[in-house]
Amino acid sequence: MKKAGAWRRKWTLAATAIGALALTPLAPLTPVAVADSGAPADTHISYYSFDESATKDQWGSRDGTPTGDLPLVEGKVGKAVEIKDGAKITYPELNLPHDWSIGFWVKAPTATGRASIIQSADGVRAVSQRLAENREDKIGFHVLPGAGGVLTYNYTLANNTWTHITATNSSTKGIALYVNGSLLELKSWGITNPVAAPLDILGGEGFTGVVDELKIYNRALTADEVRAEIDGLEPEPEPQVPTLKATFAVTNPNPDGAPFQVGDVIRYTINVTNDTGKTRSFEATDSNLDNWSGCKWNTFEAGATKACPFPTYTVTAEDVERGSFTPSITFQYYENTGYSGATTPFAPFTGEPTEVVAKLAEVTSFEFTAGTGKGNYQVGDELTATLTVENPTDADISISAGDCQATIAPGQSHSCELPYAVTDDDLERGEAQADVVVNATQGDRTSVETARATTPTPTIRPAATAFAPPNADPRLEANLTDLQILESNTSAYNIRIPAIAVASNGDILASYDLRPTNGAWNGGDSPNENSIVQRRSTDGGKTWGPMTVIAEGKVAPAGERYGWSDPSYVVDYTTGEIFNFHVGSLDAGLPNGPGYRVDENGNVDETYRKTMNFALTSSTDNGYTWSSRIITNEVLGARAAQLDGCFATSGAGIQKMHEPYKGRLLQQAACRVKGSTFQAITIYSDDHGKTWHGGEFASATEGAPTNGRWQYDENKIVELSDGRLMLNSRVSGGTASGYRIVATSDDGGVTWQDIHVDKNLVDATNNAQIIRAFPTAEKGTLRSKVLLFSNTESGRTNGTVKMSYDDGTTWPISRQVRQGGTGYTTMAVQPDGAIGLLMEPDVFNKIGYVNFTLKYLTKKLPFELELNQVRNVKATDGTQIAPIQLKTTGNDPALADTFTAEGLPAGLEIDAATGVISGTPAVDNAAQEAFEVTVTVTEADDGTGIPRTSSKTFTITVSPKVVEPEPGPDPEPGPNPEPGPGPVQCDVMDRPAAPSRATGV
Repeated sequence: MKKAGAWRRKWTLAATAIGALALTPLAPLTPVAVADSGAPADTHISYYSFDESATKDQWGSRDGTPTGDLPLVEGKVGKAVEIKDGAKITYPELNLPHDWSIGFWVKAPTATGRASIIQSADGVRAVSQRLAENREDKIGFHVLPGAGGVLTYNYTLANNTWTHITATNSSTKGIALYVNGSLLELKSWGITNPVAAPLDILGGEGFTGVVDELKIYNRALTADEVRAEIDGLEPEPEPQVPTLKATFAVTNPNPDGAPFQVGDVIRYTINVTNDTGKTRSFEATDSNLDNWSGCKWNTFEAGATKACPFPTYTVTAEDVERGSFTPSITFQYYENTGYSGATTPFAPFTGEPTEVVAKLAEVTSFEFTAGTGKGNYQVGDELTATLTVENPTDADISISAGDCQATIAPGQSHSCELPYAVTDDDLERGEAQADVVVNATQGDRTSVETARATTPTPTIRPAATAFAPPNADPRLEANLTDLQILESNTSAYNIRIPAIAVASNGDILASYDLRPTNGAWNGGDSPNENSIVQRRSTDGGKTWGPMTVIAEGKVAPAGERYGWSDPSYVVDYTTGEIFNFHVGSLDAGLPNGPGYRVDENGNVDETYRKTMNFALTSSTDNGYTWSSRIITNEVLGARAAQLDGCFATSGAGIQKMHEPYKGRLLQQAACRVKGSTFQAITIYSDDHGKTWHGGEFASATEGAPTNGRWQYDENKIVELSDGRLMLNSRVSGGTASGYRIVATSDDGGVTWQDIHVDKNLVDATNNAQIIRAFPTAEKGTLRSKVLLFSNTESGRTNGTVKMSYDDGTTWPISRQVRQGGTGYTTMAVQPDGAIGLLMEPDVFNKIGYVNFTLKYLTKKLPFELELNQVRNVKATDGTQIAPIQLKTTGNDPALADTFTAEGLPAGLEIDAATGVISGTPAVDNAAQEAFEVTVTVTEADDGTGIPRTSSKTFTITVSPKVVEPEPGPDPEPGPNPEPGPGPVQCDVMDRPAAPSRATGV
């Protein structure tokens, strides 16, 4: 069978001067005419027909290199290549980082384990017939290292039956799989998690079968193009496309219903009703709007209506020519919830046109023209901004902008000066920002124009000073503050990855990623051209200042772009200097094949465009200004040759506060080993950040179950009560999944031992934070053993904080601090003794802040000293009392106790060392008397400066003495009795003698 005509244009790979790959068109081939609705020729990369050769590229020059026997056999269209017994074809390197398509016919026997048809050189990325032996026999993608790094599609490849597979990846829509030309499922995961095309090896791990018609494209094909590109595909009947029940609403209408103008951003909410008769998942797949990919619902109840408020649109000149803009969006529904099962696309849904008109006025310039250029600004300094407004219409307009008012003739402009006073926010940003609103009218029409003028406003800040790290205050009453949203995404940028620290002046600093959606990875992780930004609170977290920039990325073509991602603070309390670690990316990050270039002397080339750098900024003025440098070579050196990429883990590192290695600065990182998984490593400095070093990698096998491996990810560090360090790591998959990996170090983080799973810490494969509640508490004291741990146990919702009293051996206290989305968490003890916590309250695209007290976690803190209540005592003056022993809970064996008592009756005393009250009351009271006694126990300072003391009050009631009677006088003899008739006989009864009484005393 003859195949469809040869494609019209060939492409070759050419290396540019900066090492990036470019696609260069050559002269067209003949014949050139093939009438179809397939993909344009400029999307074609490689085509392997296998008719005459197993390795020949008919579109380009990526001829493969064979390994093993690769016979040509009868194919679906002409000949095909048979792959068995470990044979494979290796193709030249090609970097398609996000947008691509791969199509081929495949016929293979049923697979019993992983069977990757085509894969990347390292096997991390692949299109696979089956994903793994312990997974269902379903087709899917390998997208990340580890057992969990897969996307499964609900289709089983029929045994030894020709099936056409097309995989597409779109930076705006996600990863789609087509079977025999029909869309099986589109997964939006790929939008924010870029996956480079797996184009290196045909005949990947475990695959046996026959492949025909392999075609590769440099963008995601449309559904129509997918079908048109398949040679040998039998036509299918047109399916019935369901209609979406929905409405669009504009959520930011102009006052009085005025139409929108060029440059205006229209915000839409789309309300969708599930009328399919079944609870299932819904997901948007395409739109002419911006920011629509968040329109999806995991569980969409039958009959329910849900709203998506995210989509926006920026009005263009073309819209003005048409007089309106019409929003459109396309959804698909899944057979089941959880975005699982077969998908069914809806017909595109179109809303009502939104009216747009030409502008009445154009702000041609708005800039500061006086008061600029000073070296040290203060609040209230005066600036002048000059505003120029032009009339682009054919009739007069009237404008008003504060004191600037004028009538402007057609084609003319008007300028006026506006005063401006420098604000606190301007000094915080280091830049004055004056915003102007221009109201324009023309007859019945009105319009509003806005503009911003900026100019640097440097100010001299006090230098940071040495200070003690704050300790949690156990005296604070139970409290959890309401959630504050510090930052939310817009159509221009996404928001992720919180970090928190406290400066020497007591300010709380919060930094995070600002991810431009027009970047190379559409607002995703590194290597998107992200910036590290910061907000500051000067009042303990009650309010937050403006967003400022720590490290700014640059959106640009490959070879020019750079970005910074995943911040983590480390504070040097000895000097007050603050460090912010982050990933420095050029053209590559973990999703698209990073790598290090190391010279013969073991030095890392930090300018190599595929390098993932350790970037470091530092501030000596409490985070107002920053200087930056790259420390990749210092940390990794020659070891980088064995690694794909590394990143410092976001959140917070520490300074070691106790011996050994007191004063050492420590920041955790994770590195992906070539052909393997992530391993944890400690970055440390012993000279206050002048130089940095990398410790040894935590072992991937020590302590792991037989044939198991530790798969680390983002990991954190904390100092224990005996001066050792504890590592606490997220798990990327495999052994320890669902929990945390824990290890200890007795050499300051250089090496790690006792690696094990902590099953007390259930974890949802999420970034977490572990901190010491009392960092200055002396070694071995009770408070020195108190640790706090924040994470999510299921998904990335319902954040909890756990507390340990024994250096993390057990975690008896756990309390939820967030109901709903939580995402990544990080914590720091604040100067007021509360604990500040940053999170991602929508899991993605928001940064939120709360603070809580220790007693919010549990009202009874067993490590805090408390006197037991003393019973009231009755005593008698002059009679020795039974000793009263004061008893305590939370007594610290490492600290000396001192007992005191106030209000004791005379004659009684307290032993200051033992807490025993003893003695004989000597009150000399005539009537009963009550004494209110306050007893106090105080322990020696444990290094925190927070008193360890407790008092109780009880009553000692003293009765008067019991007085013994004095003996009475002898009776005087009376007269002799007269003799009588004889003695009188009496019967005498025994009875108790009455007590003698003294008289006249």
